[in-house]
This record gives sequence, C-alpha cells and structure tokens, in this order.
Amino acid sequence: MRSLKVADLSVEWLKSSKHGWAPLDVAETWQPGALGIGDSLSEMLRFNDEKTALEYFISRGLPNERKAKRISLFGVSRGVHTESFYKRLEGSTEGIIDLHVMERGDEAKSFLRIRSLKNQPSDGRWHEIEVKSNGEAVVVS
Repeated sequence: MRSLKVADLSVEWLKSSKHGWAPLDVAETWQPGALGIGDSLSEMLRFNDEKTALEYFISRGLPNERKAKRISLFGVSRGVHTESFYKRLEGSTEGIIDLHVMERGDEAKSFLRIRSLKNQPSDGRWHEIEVKSNGEAVVVS
C-alpha cells in the first residue's frame, strides 16, 4: 500500500481493478487459499476515522478476499476503538480469534480461543499457547 488513507485506497483499488494490478500489489496475485496476516487494522485508524475505515474494509476489503477465496487474519486492539466499531467489524467477519497475554510477576503466559467461527463448530475455551523462538505457536498440554 502506498497510503493508509481510505480515499487514496479507494481510488487506487478502483484504478487497479479496472486496469490491472501493479507488481507491488502482491496480495492481489495470491492464489485461492493463500493466507494473509495483517498485524493491526488499528494502524489504519491513525489516518482515517472509524466509520470511513470500517466502510472501506467491509465494502471492499472483505468482499475482495472472499471473491479471491483467500484467508485473511487481521489484528485489532481491544479498548482503543468504540464498541460499535468492534460490533460491526465482528459481525462482518467469518470468525473471531481472541489472544490474551497474562503477566504474573516476571512471567508472561499467552492464551488463545476461537470465540466464533461461522458455520463451523468451535471450542470457545481459552487454551494456553507457547510461542517458540522461531515464531511457531503450540498449545500447551
């Protein structure tokens, strides 16, 4: 992305969808089933108001990923945005995965749960995970 402003993104998206994607738009060339991970949508809100960013994500971002049959995971920080933002975002996605880090003294423990997954059964309990030095995460027995 060359800009995080929704107005710029919309114009670029429309141009690219009509004339073809630029070589730098690597995400648009990913095959169906590819996994894309965005560390935080909250960063986009540094440059846009919540409503504008959410409308872009719901009307362009999510439909584009669904149409391409790609899998996308996006992080969002809790306690930063309005409650209506979280509710609209959660209602538009296919699933919600919660991550939580609990600190006790000098020790930090990481937990994960699948809060919702549309059309799929899911275990909503918290599971402790260990993140290894190579970035791999495993469930602690």
